[in-house]
Amino acid sequence: MNRAYPPHEASLPPSPASPRTRPDRPPAGQRWLPRAGGVLLALAAGALLGLSPVTLADAQASFDEAKVLYEQGQYEEAARAFDRLYTNGLSSVALHYNLGNAWLKAGQPGRAIAHYRVAEHLTPRDADVRANLRIARLVVAGGQSPPHQPFLRRWFGHLSLNEWTLGTTLTFWAWLTVLVIGLLRPELGPRLLRPRQAALGLTVLLGVGLFLAWASRPALEAVVLDADSPLHHGPREETEVVQALKAGQELVVVDRLGSWARVEGAPRGIGWMQTRHLFLLPR
Repeated sequence: MNRAYPPHEASLPPSPASPRTRPDRPPAGQRWLPRAGGVLLALAAGALLGLSPVTLADAQASFDEAKVLYEQGQYEEAARAFDRLYTNGLSSVALHYNLGNAWLKAGQPGRAIAHYRVAEHLTPRDADVRANLRIARLVVAGGQSPPHQPFLRRWFGHLSLNEWTLGTTLTFWAWLTVLVIGLLRPELGPRLLRPRQAALGLTVLLGVGLFLAWASRPALEAVVLDADSPLHHGPREETEVVQALKAGQELVVVDRLGSWARVEGAPRGIGWMQTRHLFLLPR
């Protein structure tokens, strides 16, 4: 599937619809990169999960339609066209990135942050995703720098959990392979000592990193989608409203009860929200 790169800003744009173009980046319409492999993987995953069947041709046609709408400045229509692919079971970095772009330009920073966060979860070191996520957070914060994430989460977040797991697994099997070779060929033992120690050390380090990366992430996070979403004292509509949250507020879900979620991270503390106001992020 193709991927759109709109202009990035060095600081908060005057409004989501009127960014300043950095000279080192061409306009959005010139940076649609081929991502057909991403579509194929997404379609295969959707088929395995029993999701709505979408052919590759249909998916590409829908994406092209959304791309044209985006280039014409019809950002909300483009976002809804991208979203139809998502609701049909497709999920990829390119799709979530473009959903974030379109929603941000349409003046919906909550939905933009939600999809940028999913794209960041899939590819944590993508500079374009991180830059646009920062812009969306600045929009929500009214131009003020958003609070920094905890150090451990920022440091260990440079790799996804899948990457930490893969690295730990590969180094473990490298250590095991060297160990087995040494047992089968005792005469090679002295020469294999340092490689075996190095592989074991890397396995331990990556294993610790995997544990800390997992432990530093909340069990479940969510993003407020709509402006003035009510935060209640309890999981019922008739309970007192603690405050109205703005779109783009990022929260931690600490409990679930039916269609309600108990969340923390709001300025006035813990409360309950209906999940229809939230985008629940993957862990």
